[in-house]
Amino acid sequence: MLKQSPKGDLLDLLTKRYPFVQTSVLTDLVTAKLLLMDTTYGDGVMSKLQKSLKPFDPFSDQVDLFLSQEEEQQRGFTHRQEVYSILSRDAFMKLLGNGQHILDLGAGPNHGLFSHRLQWYILYHAFDEGKLKTKPITLFTTLGQAAFKDSRNERSMWDEIFDFDDETPRLGVEDKRDAEKQAGYSSAEMTLMRLCDGNVLEKGPLVQELCLTRLRYLTFGAEGVENLAKALRDGIQTKYMLKLGFSTQDLEAKVNEYLKQYANAFVAELEKGYCLLNPEYAKALQNILS
Repeated sequence: MLKQSPKGDLLDLLTKRYPFVQTSVLTDLVTAKLLLMDTTYGDGVMSKLQKSLKPFDPFSDQVDLFLSQEEEQQRGFTHRQEVYSILSRDAFMKLLGNGQHILDLGAGPNHGLFSHRLQWYILYHAFDEGKLKTKPITLFTTLGQAAFKDSRNERSMWDEIFDFDDETPRLGVEDKRDAEKQAGYSSAEMTLMRLCDGNVLEKGPLVQELCLTRLRYLTFGAEGVENLAKALRDGIQTKYMLKLGFSTQDLEAKVNEYLKQYANAFVAELEKGYCLLNPEYAKALQNILS
């Protein structure tokens, strides 16, 4: 049971875990956490973001480009860093101190490449509307300071506010699954799930790109996002070898002959070719595009 209010309970907990952080900063971070947990507010900001995007193009990086422009030209961040593995706490906090968001290719498809940047996009709007007092770039870089390390383990304040694990405050909800659902946009995984489940935002360029990026990541790994053409060529080869049963006489020659038709193909043609060999992928892709 909550002893006081969610804000009071959070503030008490974080004060104990991070005793060297100023109370005013902790208060702003608790406010940020509660804003992200307010899914009605977050849904509204995400809807506005989607309406700001151009019509969906399955072979563009519109979300990354849009967020980069917002971050660098409007909010004072430096250019985002591509990350291909899960960073140590100190390596991640160094990026925070540098004011660098990440294009997260290391945390897996259900975490999402853009989830943390979308969280901060919500906070940009909260700051503009006076709901958050500290400038987002200031709050972001402050999180890179040593005082924001959890002395008990490899966690940091970031884990309390922007991620979800066994030690993330649950605010009176005992079941972990229910607590993460309550966490809303303050959980990276819940952020992606919420936007892709089809029940929150109408299908549009934001939802479609997030879903398509997740599909390609699930199917091909990070290479499906980083180098889609290569991932598709490799996927076509593997699927065609499987179709031949891997034991056909002159397998290599037959595969090479088949691949010749894709030697100079553009990425759209490659994806069509892959869909012919993987009906499940084709169905999932069509659901996103339609």
